[in-house]
Amino acid sequence: MGRAQSDLDAGAPQGHTWGYSRAGDAAAYLERYRALLRVVNETIMFSGFCYTQFADTYQETNGLLNADRSPKVPLEQISAATRNVPL
Repeated sequence: MGRAQSDLDAGAPQGHTWGYSRAGDAAAYLERYRALLRVVNETIMFSGFCYTQFADTYQETNGLLNADRSPKVPLEQISAATRNVPL
């Protein structure tokens, strides 16, 4: 399964970042994250998961937080999407 790269970190160098796919705004990023975690939460044979890119780095922009640790979307929305519950 892939993670969504975002264009939400203004500090990231344009054209020099990497991710599995690209989301152009917060709503698209949240929908991609929600879709990924929906599969994780609804797959019976999964007992857990590890999201390995907590925050963006200089080169990879597929974290839940920007490189400065500011949330890409409100934390309440990340939490709801992670638990696969409506907000």
